[in-house]
Amino acid sequence: MASWLRANGRAFIEIYTPWYWSKVAGIQYEWSDVSRRYDFDPDQSRMLDIWWETGHPEDSATQSLRCYSPDELQILLSETAFTLVKLLPGGSYDHDTQTYRPVVGLDEAMQYMAVLAIDRARSRA
Repeated sequence: MASWLRANGRAFIEIYTPWYWSKVAGIQYEWSDVSRRYDFDPDQSRMLDIWWETGHPEDSATQSLRCYSPDELQILLSETAFTLVKLLPGGSYDHDTQTYRPVVGLDEAMQYMAVLAIDRARSRA
């Protein structure tokens, strides 16, 4: 990714939070034609988004997304030419009230935007 950026460029990466997705595991929606359930794999820290034709859960399709805490992200970045410049918390969806709050603290956020820059000292090493 470092080669994609100009000298003072920034990379913006959306990262899912493990705390939100573990909290909503088991929530399920059913519409007339399709059903959806959220799950969470704590061993792999993965959000699981499972869809199927209503009445046919045996034919489901699962989207699996790895979630990272900011501390885990810092560990990953330590092996790269990048440094974390800023974290921007995303919003949160309340499934009970069916409302989306676009501005919440990181501790409630579904995801966050990690703003990365090239660490010139590490990129020369």
